[in-house]
Amino acid sequence: VWFLCTSISTSIVSVWIGWLIIKYWYYSPSTSFWEISTLLLLSIGCLFAINAFIMTIMGAVFNLTTNELANWRRYEYFGNAKTGFKNPFNKGVWSNIVEFFYPRYYETERELCRKRGAVDGEYQFVV
Repeated sequence: VWFLCTSISTSIVSVWIGWLIIKYWYYSPSTSFWEISTLLLLSIGCLFAINAFIMTIMGAVFNLTTNELANWRRYEYFGNAKTGFKNPFNKGVWSNIVEFFYPRYYETERELCRKRGAVDGEYQFVV
């Protein structure tokens, strides 16, 4: 969620500064190399931030991480090239978005051991 907020704020600030540069050019028609290069770099940064925003929203909608999206052929539970891509974690758009913004907090290792009937001090997991 923080990455989503960062990409949104970066996009907004880039567009705002670009708008200020264009307004400045309107009142002062002289342009220098530095003004043009600043606007160009802001435009590129804004495009990267918008791309990050869209990819984050796509990840939330489809309930996938970037790694899973890029390397789905490596994971058996996503299918293979013959069967095609199948996401077992997809719960529908609305449920995926709710899970993205309101994640469940999973139990600790100790709570899991208690549920499974392990004796105190006997952990089945290696940390």
